[in-house]
Amino acid sequence: MFCLASQDALKEVFQSGGVQRDFPLRTLQSIIAMHRVYKLKFSSLPEKDQTDKLRKAVTQQQSHSIVELLLGNFPLDLVAPGPMHVILGLTKKIVDWAMALFAKLESLEEMKTKSHTAYAFRQAATEALSYVVEYEAWLLVEFSGVAASAESKKKEIDKVMSAITDAESMISILPEGQHQAAWTLYLEELKKLSKAMQSTREEVEAGMQFMEQLHIMQKTKLELEAILKKHEGDCKREFIRAMQKHGIDQQIYHSGMIVGNHCMTFGERGALVMDTMTNAMRKNVKDPTNLLYLVETSRHLKNITNLWYEIMKVMKSVKKQSDERIKQFKINTKKLNQAIQSLIEKPPVLGCKLKHLKQLKSHLLFNGEIQRFLEK
Repeated sequence: MFCLASQDALKEVFQSGGVQRDFPLRTLQSIIAMHRVYKLKFSSLPEKDQTDKLRKAVTQQQSHSIVELLLGNFPLDLVAPGPMHVILGLTKKIVDWAMALFAKLESLEEMKTKSHTAYAFRQAATEALSYVVEYEAWLLVEFSGVAASAESKKKEIDKVMSAITDAESMISILPEGQHQAAWTLYLEELKKLSKAMQSTREEVEAGMQFMEQLHIMQKTKLELEAILKKHEGDCKREFIRAMQKHGIDQQIYHSGMIVGNHCMTFGERGALVMDTMTNAMRKNVKDPTNLLYLVETSRHLKNITNLWYEIMKVMKSVKKQSDERIKQFKINTKKLNQAIQSLIEKPPVLGCKLKHLKQLKSHLLFNGEIQRFLEK
């Protein structure tokens, strides 16, 4: 990354009202300093202490993801930001926000005109799935720690076994009167072996319990996902159909990513997608308040996709940009920042909770790295 912003600080980018935040930029010196921290806090420790849990804590909280030095000594301001990462990440997020808004609107209409039971069932299944996913992630971390510790104990047992073998060899070759020291060493190593094996057995048992729980959670997750897919509302399928109608494909088996030129197409034809989706939902949305929500949702999303398209055109261009286009890029970036903040803080559908961007790559755009590179 080009700066030292953390995920915790992502909200600040939008809460600043479109004003670029000055997070500390990476420099060659800061990378060298962070590498020293990584060596001190993790890589120079004894192997048995180098757990996955500790590595994660050090890289996320202290070394800012630095685990190696650069391959070459060159100025970092010569490195071009990677806009494709920004384009893929933000396009998917806009699609996610749109689907969430339309889904919430659909559920509000269900509660008023159809069946509250269907909405409550989906809500309960969604909450259960969220809990299962969170618990599964915790189990994976704990199991990883136990497995790493067990592997470390195995190496310790191997060393003890080697020492016991050496002691046995000494006993066999030393004169009878000199056996005492070798026997003392032999008995000490046996005690170490017994202790290490007992500890390893406990960790293996704990690992087996974690594995059993993981199997149950993974099976439960699959079942809940199947239930939600079977009982999901029409709006998600309708939104996918609306995108396909205008030449936009979503990679269902890759976390719903919109790839390559389809991101540009989504920006260019975003307003048409929203119009198609709005017309489709009007067939089922009859409540006057919900109809207002529908119109406002479409208006907000059109504004965002229009701004996003203008920004993407500059980021994907291989030509030198004019001063006027660079100036407009900065204006559009600020407007998009404010539009996203407005969408999240004051969603056009009552009760819809949208989440801020979590991808650190978004800082390349909203923290001004791409802007600064354009201005060079």
